[in-house]
Amino acid sequence: MTNNAATGFFKSWALAVPLCIALILAWLNPSGYRGGGADDWYYFQAAKCIAAQGWCTPETHWAARWPLLLPMSWALQIFDDARTALNFVSAAFSLSAVVLVTLIANKLGGRAAGCSAGLIFILTPAVANLLLLPNVDMAELAFLLGGTLCGIASMKRRSSWIAVLGGISFGLAVATRETAIAVIAPLFLVALRHLERHTLMLFLSSFTVIPVGEAMFHWLDSGNPLLRLNLALSHTTIASTELQGDVSMTSPLFNADVISRWQPASGIRLHWIIDPWINLFTNWECGLLLCAALALVAVRHRSVSSHTQVLAAVALMASLLLVYGLAIDPKPRMFMFAISVAAILIGMFCADQWREGKSKLYVVIMHLIPAVTVFPVATSTNWLRAENIAKQWMAETGFRANVTENSRRRLAMVPGILELPVSTSRPLLTLEFSDCRKNAARAIDVRNPEPGLMAWLRDKGLLPPSNEILMLCYYKPEF
Repeated sequence: MTNNAATGFFKSWALAVPLCIALILAWLNPSGYRGGGADDWYYFQAAKCIAAQGWCTPETHWAARWPLLLPMSWALQIFDDARTALNFVSAAFSLSAVVLVTLIANKLGGRAAGCSAGLIFILTPAVANLLLLPNVDMAELAFLLGGTLCGIASMKRRSSWIAVLGGISFGLAVATRETAIAVIAPLFLVALRHLERHTLMLFLSSFTVIPVGEAMFHWLDSGNPLLRLNLALSHTTIASTELQGDVSMTSPLFNADVISRWQPASGIRLHWIIDPWINLFTNWECGLLLCAALALVAVRHRSVSSHTQVLAAVALMASLLLVYGLAIDPKPRMFMFAISVAAILIGMFCADQWREGKSKLYVVIMHLIPAVTVFPVATSTNWLRAENIAKQWMAETGFRANVTENSRRRLAMVPGILELPVSTSRPLLTLEFSDCRKNAARAIDVRNPEPGLMAWLRDKGLLPPSNEILMLCYYKPEF
């Protein structure tokens, strides 16, 4: 094998390894859509409307996120099965984010760094849990990373089409979710210093095309060019179960009252200024990764390249804007850009250590720590079995049943379920997170059987006991 062939072979495998791990995680739990009161229900309904009518004037902020919804609506028209359609689009955005993290790390630190960063990123629970779930977080991240990659490339060589592509990518990120501004604003400050004037103007002009075009479209469609902004701001008035007590929601911007009342997942409350960070760094989905990256920057900052330091500074500034400026609930899914940068930092450090023959055990450990995501992904609720049993029961009862609203949304992929009357009277078909066997005429635990290794580890006390239960219940009529 020639040197060029060997280089090409390694380069392709450096990208293929993270993608293969992503596909394995998707295979472990292929369900994706969860429904209930979650955002994926609203995206599914909005995409169905667009697929049926060509376009639907948005009435909620969920329905206004067209860069996510248009591909979903097209997939719903192409695929016969709705779940397959949603999984396809979700996987496309998630895998794009994995590829872009790998390419950015490769650009900054070489192919080994790219492979390592991609692996660490996809094995982070916050990322793996969103792999097939219809969500806006990975779509926003993919566009942000695409623009960032174009920005890095523009620093090294002048190219008009790369600048235009980067600006469009950032514009699509904002159109996907307004929180993208928190990342783009500090990136713009960096660009002022590092990009040539011509390249910067191309970035800005192509970026502006998206929001201006969207405003013009809404003006022609609804007569309100600021419809998107109005829907985004009105969403802040919707009560959230994550907020404690009465909160003034006239505006979330720099609202200390909102910041102080977010429900801490960790249960730790010290002071509203630091509570969001405690909540984020103690979260099992991303805490270890963020702590490791922070420690790396603090201890080994001299060995971190200038471009990587700038990227870390942008992630920090964006997180500060999200927490204090936009008063965002400090959940991992809202900080995906910071998580991706953390994976890039650690991936580059691990590659350097491995090349220099130092701390190889440390490098292995850094890749194994996030790999614990395999366990929660493998054992998380798989809705496919619940849907299959619900189909069978509905056929046996001749579709003569009522359904609760929550169960209707969770079982939305079952043909005919959305046409059933919503009621709590019997006969009633429900999907419950509790044991209903004492009261229901028919009841079955619809969780997938736990893999043998998982069951053995739990039996030996090496894993905590599973308290989750998911029952499909059918209650007979009362006479």
